[in-house]
Amino acid sequence: MWVITTEGMISCVRHKDKPNIIIVRARKKDHLERAFPQHADAIFQLEDADYTWRLHVEEQVLKDMLVRYVEEKLDYPNFKNAVAERHPEERAYLDALHEVWFTFLRFLKYGGRS
Repeated sequence: MWVITTEGMISCVRHKDKPNIIIVRARKKDHLERAFPQHADAIFQLEDADYTWRLHVEEQVLKDMLVRYVEEKLDYPNFKNAVAERHPEERAYLDALHEVWFTFLRFLKYGGRS
C-alpha cells in the first residue's frame, strides 16, 4: 500500500513470516521519520533495495499513524498546495506529486492508454 501525505511517501507491505508486522519502506529517510517520529531510532537502511529506508512496526502502529495524520494534519483544502507550504525545501517531492496526479488523470481519461 502506498501512503502519500504532506509529510512524504511510504510503502507498506506485510512481513511474509510475521503476519502482525508491517514493513514500512521509503526512498527518503525523513519521510519515515516524519511518519513515525517515535520509532526513528529503529529505521534502518538496505543499500541495494528499491526503497532503501525501512522500519518494521506492528500493524497497530501503522493504524495509529494513519489515524493521527487524519486527526492532526488533514487540515488543508488542497493537498499539493499544503505540501508546497509545509515543505518548500522538497521541490522534487512536489514535482513527483504533480507527475502522479497527471498520470492518474491520463489513466482516468484514456483508460490507462497513453
